[in-house]
Amino acid sequence: LVHLLFETLLSRTQELKSCESHPVVKINREQLAENWKQAFLFMDHCFGTGMELQIFIREIEKSFECLLFVTETGLEEYFRYSAKIRSQEREKKQEQHEKTLFLSLTE
Repeated sequence: LVHLLFETLLSRTQELKSCESHPVVKINREQLAENWKQAFLFMDHCFGTGMELQIFIREIEKSFECLLFVTETGLEEYFRYSAKIRSQEREKKQEQHEKTLFLSLTE
């Protein structure tokens, strides 16, 4: 589901990029930004900030066109969820480090 959602948005983003000189593009760009926003809200509603959302963000970051689009449009959801995911990853690494340190001290 995550991959299908991402591939659909990637395809629409690439289509938009290929026809940017057309006068209707502004409307399409706004609609696509709304689609991206809804995708993030859908992911959060269905999966929270779990692995699926992490995969979704990683897929965006691996695609130059998608990353460029979400940064150019200032898509708040991308930045908010990305920061949340990064924070969770740092906390998890810190917990693992503390656990390893604790285990090494107790041996």
